[in-house]
Amino acid sequence: MADPNPSLLAYPEFPDPLTAAVLNQFFTPRHDELRWVWQTSSSSEARLGLLCLLKTFPVLGRFPAPEDIPDAIVEYIAMRAGLAGLTLATYPKRTRARHRIEIRRHLGIHRWGGAAESLAVQTIERIVGGRAHLSDLINGAIEALIAAHYELPALSTLRRLAGGVQSQANQDWFTAVSGRLNDNLRQRLDCLLTVPKDAQESEFATLCKPTKRVSRSHLDELLKQLQSLSQISLPKDLLADVPPARIDAWADEARRLTATELREYTPARRRTMLACLIQRTRATRLDDLVTMLARFIGRIEAKARSARRCTGSRS
Repeated sequence: MADPNPSLLAYPEFPDPLTAAVLNQFFTPRHDELRWVWQTSSSSEARLGLLCLLKTFPVLGRFPAPEDIPDAIVEYIAMRAGLAGLTLATYPKRTRARHRIEIRRHLGIHRWGGAAESLAVQTIERIVGGRAHLSDLINGAIEALIAAHYELPALSTLRRLAGGVQSQANQDWFTAVSGRLNDNLRQRLDCLLTVPKDAQESEFATLCKPTKRVSRSHLDELLKQLQSLSQISLPKDLLADVPPARIDAWADEARRLTATELREYTPARRRTMLACLIQRTRATRLDDLVTMLARFIGRIEAKARSARRCTGSRS
């Protein structure tokens, strides 16, 4: 299972860079916030800590450790609250725990726990069919948790939950597809990865290649490929339960692999990916054939128009 692409994740982080405008927009304490902090805590150090947690939680959706809050934010909040010169170095752990409870109550936020985890898992299970990437599943869980006013867990927790659901869903699809294949089809799919004695490359390698530019020889080659694909008689319902997003993703994954790498996959997964590759390649090759024929017709028409103009000019 590949790690999610950090650039595609909606997991909240501190803004970067922390410009003056950003500090003013997100971390300026309001008068009502200052009044609540002064009523809730008595010491200056504790007030600064409470205020930092209060201002950073809406940005992150979770409570950061004091050492993870950038100095620029702490210094800005301290200055605006009349606590300049103080730091979070002496912010006690026990006081932080009490302050987190107070902030949850003040903001109407529910603590991460069993109910939140169930919501995250149910959301991922609902969207796993239509979203191929792990990042999309994590983002879906984040959106659901924020909408339900839950505190976000660590990113590693969301990655574990999304990865578990995705792996189980994938395995279910692999098993279902593999169960619809008879022995002859299993053997035929496996043979795609071997190089015939009278050929220079496997059928799998040919499937992974893009269609070449328009020419008569390439048209003949394309027709030959389509004829070869038509001889692989896969059941019409073979991929019926597999969402289109997963078919596209597995076809793309297969194209990026070599035959040797694909052989290392479990038989059920390997054959499912090959079936997806065949289905998508067949559709792509048909589109390419239409495009190529249209261009040939266009050339013929252009030559005919040119010939008519030449005939007209001579007469």
